Amino acid sequence: MNPQTPKDKSSKGGRPKKPENELRLYPVKVYFDEANHRKLVNRSRRTGQPLSTISTVCSSLI
Repeated sequence: MNPQTPKDKSSKGGRPKKPENELRLYPVKVYFDEANHRKLVNRSRRTGQPLSTISTVCSSLI
């Protein structure tokens, strides 16, 4: 540690925590073929939702 750094302040860097109601209980990994990936990307652009949100909804329907 750098001796010039004050020790009384804690580092608050990094991504903030999500609220407990938005946390997932398990990791979600989804693999798509090229055609389905293009469909999801187009749907993402059209709806304005992130691709990860759309892909988790689609994978839960399978």
